Amino acid sequence: MAPSKRKHAELATPPSSEPPPTNGVGPIDVPFSIEYLPHVGAEPKTKKRKGKAVADDHTIGKVEPDTVEEGKEVAYVIRPGSNWDAMKKYKNFVVTDEQFGVNDHIYINHENIEQGAIVDTEDERKFWVARVLEVRASDPTHVYLRVYWLYWPDELPGGRRDYHGKSELVVSNHMEIVDAMTVAGRADVVHWTEKDEEEMKGLYWRQTFNFVTQKLSLNMRRQCVCSGFTNPDKLLVKCANSECGRWLHEDCIREDALRRTYVRLVGEISEDDPSTETKKNGRKSGTPKKPAPPPPVWKGKFEAKLKSKEEEDSASKLTITDVREEEPKSWEEDMLCLACHEPLQ
Repeated sequence: MAPSKRKHAELATPPSSEPPPTNGVGPIDVPFSIEYLPHVGAEPKTKKRKGKAVADDHTIGKVEPDTVEEGKEVAYVIRPGSNWDAMKKYKNFVVTDEQFGVNDHIYINHENIEQGAIVDTEDERKFWVARVLEVRASDPTHVYLRVYWLYWPDELPGGRRDYHGKSELVVSNHMEIVDAMTVAGRADVVHWTEKDEEEMKGLYWRQTFNFVTQKLSLNMRRQCVCSGFTNPDKLLVKCANSECGRWLHEDCIREDALRRTYVRLVGEISEDDPSTETKKNGRKSGTPKKPAPPPPVWKGKFEAKLKSKEEEDSASKLTITDVREEEPKSWEEDMLCLACHEPLQ
């Protein structure tokens, strides 16, 4: 996670250079731009003015390993190329006595947070997150970083999905050049491989976003009978039945119990009821969100809450509450596996 107290950068410089003072104002204009090429070896489109080609100061086509598609490369050019190539290349840079290097993850200030402002861990989204690919500088006051952006899920086309955790980031191949003066601190980011025994603490990523095609990867681990992805901030329950062993979403267990309660106490649910459709959260990115389905028929009539186990070998319980009457009535029921229908321990 981000440090509990973090000061805005004064200035980023090559190692051993003394940074002059700054007021921490922004945003800072960067005199460089990046253009993606359709493939490795391709040439950028010739710029024309009134039908005539004009001089185009760009770097020779460059490539960078693609963070989205393993084994592939992103082809690009930088403008103005002569200015970029004239700058010296560095492996490291320094921000207020803290050294950063290529491949480090960093916070980028984009809300004009003043120098010395205290930012707690709940305010991480006041910063962008990036991975450093290259460091170049012409002098201590002109230091530039070529970076790949990591997205907060809220920044994605279509917004945050149900499976995205509070501390989750999405790796992208969106490349840009930023001024090192905007660096606000180090971001500790790890790759979550979604193994059963892993417990995520701090910032992590498991999904990628292709900036060129505007598509999210969907090759994450699917769980439960709903075949949906898992939000690590929510409970995942494993069936103890040796012949089953399925991992189940707490929300799915709760909704199944409410559905069974409704059928038992109220009556059958019409198969045409759209609220009974199985919810899957693997929607393709870049597509408009469909209108939200109506709430389930039991909403406002019954509620369910997971009850902590009193004994290790006892069955897990749900507290069901009938809220239809003025005085709600509650009772306990076993949590059932959605696959083998045995009580969950």
